Amino acid sequence: MIDGLDVPVVDESCYRAMDWLIDAEPQLGRIVFDNTADLLNLEVDLLFFDTTSTYFETADADAQVGRDERACRSPTARRR
Repeated sequence: MIDGLDVPVVDESCYRAMDWLIDAEPQLGRIVFDNTADLLNLEVDLLFFDTTSTYFETADADAQVGRDERACRSPTARRR
């Protein structure tokens, strides 16, 4: 449960949200780059997109399921 939310959040929703962030990174990166450079009147050459500090935890361990390279459930992927 996430404090402040009225509905429970399942792990699959969190995985989908992280997939969405990776898919949206080029657009998000461009928007952040443009807004940061404009707001701070900076000349910016490089912008890092880092989601390594984004995580979630549950009280119970996940059941073992096969997942593909994007961590989506896959009936043909080997269990990790």
